[in-house]
Amino acid sequence: MGVSASKAELVRLLGAECVTGDEKVSCNGAVFDSRDVRGGELFVALKGAAQHGHAFLPLAHARGASLLLVEDRTFLTAGPDPQRTLVVPDTLAAFWKLAAWWRESTAVRTIAVTGSVGKTTTKELLASILMRHSLGTYSLKSHNNHTGVPYTLTRIVKGHRWAVLEMGMNHAGELRALTAIGKPDVAVITKIAPAHIEYFGSLDRIADAKCEILEGLTAHGVAVLNADDETLMRAVHRNFPQPAFRIATFGKAMSSDCRIIEVVSHSLHGFEVTLSLDREERTFKVPFPGAHNAFNVAAAVLAARRAFAELPLADMEAALRTARPPDMRLTVKQLTEGRRVVDDSYNASPVTMSATLGIARELKGQGLRVGLLFGDMLELGADAERFHAELGGEIAALGPEFLIYVGSQADTVLKSCAHAGVPAVCAESPEAAAHLAVKRPFDVLVVKASRGVGLDRAVTVLEECYGAPLSMPVEEAAEDDMLDEALQGRKRKPQS
Repeated sequence: MGVSASKAELVRLLGAECVTGDEKVSCNGAVFDSRDVRGGELFVALKGAAQHGHAFLPLAHARGASLLLVEDRTFLTAGPDPQRTLVVPDTLAAFWKLAAWWRESTAVRTIAVTGSVGKTTTKELLASILMRHSLGTYSLKSHNNHTGVPYTLTRIVKGHRWAVLEMGMNHAGELRALTAIGKPDVAVITKIAPAHIEYFGSLDRIADAKCEILEGLTAHGVAVLNADDETLMRAVHRNFPQPAFRIATFGKAMSSDCRIIEVVSHSLHGFEVTLSLDREERTFKVPFPGAHNAFNVAAAVLAARRAFAELPLADMEAALRTARPPDMRLTVKQLTEGRRVVDDSYNASPVTMSATLGIARELKGQGLRVGLLFGDMLELGADAERFHAELGGEIAALGPEFLIYVGSQADTVLKSCAHAGVPAVCAESPEAAAHLAVKRPFDVLVVKASRGVGLDRAVTVLEECYGAPLSMPVEEAAEDDMLDEALQGRKRKPQS
């Protein structure tokens, strides 16, 4: 369900060509994946990296799509249903036009969230809070790009009061386009960090690109900003010396509108953060690990209050008590024999690597045996080797039971570990890394890398086979022997 329009309305709105007929047909909802068709939707045939959506028109039609949006005129005669086919020059541009029209047609308050780190977690926390207040929708998974944002907008149902849009980018200009169709009432920027720095060259340029989201704010819009992030605040003042929008800030700074007073970590059981907002103080208990997420909690609470001034902090606190982290972002998974995996495999940057190592340090301080299964941080450009050398130094300072590493930066990272006597080995693939980890002694295994490394596949292997007898592939035996030797060497090393 979602966007609702008749065939005639779509023809006028999108300037589409169609076969005229007496049949009156409309759509309820719009999808670009034929597997998501439930019946009655507009199927938008988008051009993909490998295939055009045109290839899936028969399947979408068979599953019950009421209308088909295509770029090829031949489908008006040879398609699965010419009477229900609309032709436009560019289906993606038409999808954007449809989403913008539908956003304008509804009375929802839209909150857009971006940032180098923390945007997905903040989006999930914010949606948890708002769901206790009223009906709405939000970006599923990480639908934060040129297809995900319009898709989320078309999922708005009349009767919804809010929509939370996650907006990502890795090039300048992308957020400017997304915010133009989302037209947020509140826009959140979580933090500026060297993610995607390969494409920008500096933090200031990343900050300028993130500030594009503020250009789409509605007339009485609010920018929710991290007051502790000097790079971000400089960029906002540089790009908007006389902003038409209001500014609300969160952070530890005394001047913050939503001030973080205290953060208490309970390790893998979660954390507590005490916030002060609008002359009221309250402690929020969050049931997943990562005390650094206190900033994301503060951002979500402030954004919710600025969107709906009547929302009590008590209701927000109750909502966050049952919040869950996004998948593959500090997700704790239980294995056999009481062992656990902290799955943080969705993405990685220097800032988030340090935060995850902070959790590992806390666990090690509790006397737990902590192993690391790490991989490359991508899109760091010319700074990649420096950042990975620093990562190796942090791992060496932590002194985990072992490190298994996947990626092209293995030599750089493992060099620091070798100097510190940390047992470490490079694995050829995520699957090979999982087989190595299964045989190692640990109470908690922390898994983290950029998404492109694919360490989620390692977590899947661990879940599927942990505790069962394993037959190791021949090519992995050498790696396993190397790690065994490193572990034996560590055992022989005198305790200091």
